[in-house]
Amino acid sequence: MDPCARKRPVCRECTDGCVELASHALVVMILGLTTNWKQVLAYYLTGNSVNGNVLWHMLKQIVVDLQTVEVNVRAAVCDIGSCNRAMWRVAGVVACKQRVVNSVQHLVLLHQLLYLLPEVLMFCSQSCCLQLLSHSIICQDQ
Repeated sequence: MDPCARKRPVCRECTDGCVELASHALVVMILGLTTNWKQVLAYYLTGNSVNGNVLWHMLKQIVVDLQTVEVNVRAAVCDIGSCNRAMWRVAGVVACKQRVVNSVQHLVLLHQLLYLLPEVLMFCSQSCCLQLLSHSIICQDQ
């Protein structure tokens, strides 16, 4: 999920039927972990910010919808803007000195976790996820 600022605002229809100017577009895309492909799924025209509850609900619905067509979502990657951090708080993601929680119970596949990752990790997250999937990462007890 990535918000893109627009140079010129465009009209968008709100859920209550009013029409307002959208200054941003939230782009949702998927990419393969084991194959080299990516696809834009959707875009949403928004104002300057989006409520974290709305983003979390949208992400959950996208994960469920993708699973119905047998696409297994293992991680959601987004930038660390204030709206996305608000979504992480709603989802229970925590990153502080005392603890780090970067995953939630998968919404469909109950034996898996859904990881929520910052975009800065995107390039290494593909290889890390591949290693996790193949169980080739060895962790030693401390």
